[in-house]
Amino acid sequence: ERLVTLVGPELDAVASVLVACSPYLPLLFQGQEWGETRPFLYFTDHAPALAEAVRRGRRAEFAAWDWAPQVPDPDDPATFERSKLDWSRAGGPVLELWRDLLRLRREVPALGNCRRDLTGAGADPERRLVTLERADPAGSRALVVANLGDRPQPLPDPGTLRLRLATQPSLSSRDIPGASAMIWTN
Repeated sequence: ERLVTLVGPELDAVASVLVACSPYLPLLFQGQEWGETRPFLYFTDHAPALAEAVRRGRRAEFAAWDWAPQVPDPDDPATFERSKLDWSRAGGPVLELWRDLLRLRREVPALGNCRRDLTGAGADPERRLVTLERADPAGSRALVVANLGDRPQPLPDPGTLRLRLATQPSLSSRDIPGASAMIWTN
């Protein structure tokens, strides 16, 4: 299953911010950049004997999770059809978010430098907040705050950094809405 179908669009946007702002190259899976919801199932086009062996093997592999009756037949053409991207959905707010995130990576050296040694991360499990602090030797700085909970939470003080992106509007400059993320840079 795709993350957006498991957690919903708000938390999927939060995950996108965390992936894009991490000190690694963000890798997107086909259609993720527009919020594709169709699953990407394992599918094959094997000769009958091999197809049956793969089918049995998959069911046995997933039996421990009680998925065996629900495991799609990898050699069934319908499994392949269910996995095709829905190109009619390409575009929209998720694509705009990814364009904004990638633009910030290009424009803000602290977000684009892939320097783990200049990255700080923190988590507050009680408030369900995740923070990333990114820096660059030339002085660029970024603060990313992600609220994985469903209620607004007080924000850490961004100091002189300015807000560059928010996945949801905030009713208060001192709070971050539930299921949202914000990025500040200098």
